[in-house]
Amino acid sequence: MPLTGRNFLYLLIASGIYFLSARFAVLLFSLEPGNIALIWLPSGIGLLMVLRFGYWAVPFIVVASYLANSAGMAAVLSELAWLHTSTAALSNGLESALAATLMRRLLPEGLQSFQDIFPFVFGVCLVSTAVNSTILVVNLVMAGFFAVESSWMIWLILIVTNSLGILLLIPLAQAVLQAWESRLQMRLGDAARCIALFIICTGMTWLAFDMFAGFIFLIMPALMFLAVQGRKESVYVTLTVTVGLTVALAAENYGPFQLQTDEWSRLYLLSYLYSLIVLVLGTELYQRDLLSEVQARQSWQYRAHHDALTSLGNRSLFIPLLENEMKRAERMNRAFALALIDLDNFKSFNDSFGHALGDKVLKEFAQLVRKNLRDIDVAARMGGDEFAILFPETPMSEARHAVERLRKQVEKLTIKYHGRTIQFTISSGLAEFIPHEKHTSDAILGRVDQLLYEAKRQGRNQVQA
Repeated sequence: MPLTGRNFLYLLIASGIYFLSARFAVLLFSLEPGNIALIWLPSGIGLLMVLRFGYWAVPFIVVASYLANSAGMAAVLSELAWLHTSTAALSNGLESALAATLMRRLLPEGLQSFQDIFPFVFGVCLVSTAVNSTILVVNLVMAGFFAVESSWMIWLILIVTNSLGILLLIPLAQAVLQAWESRLQMRLGDAARCIALFIICTGMTWLAFDMFAGFIFLIMPALMFLAVQGRKESVYVTLTVTVGLTVALAAENYGPFQLQTDEWSRLYLLSYLYSLIVLVLGTELYQRDLLSEVQARQSWQYRAHHDALTSLGNRSLFIPLLENEMKRAERMNRAFALALIDLDNFKSFNDSFGHALGDKVLKEFAQLVRKNLRDIDVAARMGGDEFAILFPETPMSEARHAVERLRKQVEKLTIKYHGRTIQFTISSGLAEFIPHEKHTSDAILGRVDQLLYEAKRQGRNQVQA
C-alpha cells in the first residue's frame, strides 16, 4: 500500500493509540522486574497496523514502542538505557511484521472457521511472540533486570502476554469491521440477551475477586453460551472487557489465582486467560461453521426445488405439495383446483428471436403469476414453457376466475426487446379435485393435461375446465 498523505495521518493516529495502550499497560498492569505487563495490547494493535498499512507501519510501531518504554528503562538503567530501549522497540516492530506476514500467508481471509484456530494460535501468535520474547529476554538479562535463572519464566510470561493482545484484538477488530460494513441490525431480544450476559460475565469476575473464587470458573460457560447465542461483535467485546477486568483486579490482588509465589500466580492467571480466549474463540468459530453449513444446506435445498430462471418452484417441489393437498382435501372434505398453463407458440419465440427472448418471456410471465396469486396458492414451472398452479380449498368457479384474469393480463402484456414489441398468449387446463375420488397425483395431472391439450386444439388463448 502506498504511503499517501492520508495513510501517513492514519499511521500517526494508530501510533498514538499504540503508545497510549503501551503506557496504560506499563503504568497499570506491569510487573517487576522488567516492566512486563500482564496483557500487552500493543501486540494486537501493531499487527492490525501492518495488516492495514503494510510494512510502512513498522517504523511507526518502533518509534511508538520506544517512546512508551523509554521512561521505564531510564528509571532503572543509568547507562545504555537508549540501547536497550531501542532493542526492545525494534523487537516489537519485528513481532508485528512477522505476525502480519504469517497472517497473510496462513489466513489470507482472516478468521473464518474453526479450522483457522490452529494456524492462528500456533502460527501467528506463538511464533511471532516467541521470536520477540527471545530477543526481549536476552535484552533484559544483558541490562541486568533479572538473573539468567529466572529468564525461562519471564520468556514464557512474555509469550503469553503478547499473544493475549493478538488473540483479543484481531477477532474483535474483524467482527466489528464486518458488522460496520454490513450495517447489521440487532434484534431487541438478541441485544437484551447480549447485555445480560455481559453484565453476568463482568459481575462474576468482580465477585470472584471480592467474594467467592469459584465464580471465576462460571465465566467460561457464560461466555461460551454468548458465543453460541450472540453476535460476533458482542462476544468479543464482552470477552475483551472480561479479560481486561480480570487483569486489572489481579494487578492489585491475585484472588482466585493466588499461589505460593507471584511468578506462579501470574503464570496461573495467564494460563487461565489464554485458555478462556482460545475456548471462546473456538466456540464462536465452530458456531459460525454450523451456521454456514445450515445456510449452505438451505441454499442447496432451495436450488434443488426451485427453477433458477423464474424462481418459481419446480416439479420436484410441486408434486409433494400436490399430494399433501390431496390428503388434506380428503381429511377436511374440501375441494381444490389444479391448473396447467402453457405459453402459446413459445417454440417460435426461441426459433425466431433466440433463447434470450424466450428467457425474458418466461421471467415476465412468472412475475405476473406471482402478482396474481394468493399467499396460499402454489405456482411452479414444470418444465420448458409449462407451468402449474395449485389452488388449495378453492372451488372451480373461483379458480377459473383467477386463471381467466391471468390470461387476460398476459394478453395485454407487452415486452420490449431490441426495439421490438413482443406479445404472447397462454392456454390453460383447469380441473377440480373432489374429495373421496380415488386419484393419484399423476392421474390428476394427466386429466388436467388433457384439458390443456383441448384448449390448444380449439385455438389457444383460452381456459378449458
